[in-house]
Amino acid sequence: MLDFIQELSTPHVRDFFLLFLRVSGVLSFFPFFENHLVPLSVRGALSLYVSAIFYPTLEFSNAIYTPEGFIIACLCELFLGVCASVFLQIVFASLVFATDSISFSMGLTMASAYDPISGSQKPIVGQALLLLAILILLDLSFHFIVSDFNFIGFIVPPSIH
Repeated sequence: MLDFIQELSTPHVRDFFLLFLRVSGVLSFFPFFENHLVPLSVRGALSLYVSAIFYPTLEFSNAIYTPEGFIIACLCELFLGVCASVFLQIVFASLVFATDSISFSMGLTMASAYDPISGSQKPIVGQALLLLAILILLDLSFHFIVSDFNFIGFIVPPSIH
């Protein structure tokens, strides 16, 4: 732990803060943390913990930022994280729409149950298919693809061709 604290000198604090902003952007709109199921303080602590885990594995540039440049870099990192989580929201919303459409086409939309998380009625067949789709995504290591998407940007900077 002391090595980690010694590692956080001024340029390292800047890099850690940029990483923390990207992880915070991802976890703020992540599909599993919606509907106030997970409190904001837990999401903040989780983003701090994930940032502390990934920080020693990443190499950052030695760029010197002006205050304006640092604010722009912070906004860019936050925007990248939010974009990644909004993309995941779109994927899961399309899965929900597909499972609801399947329930409707089977004629089983009346067989619904109250979902306490969302506060609405959900078709049972649609919920079962949605859980099956989530399990398939987890089996295909979709969560690792999401983490690679977030952290590969620190290793390979985007280039303009």
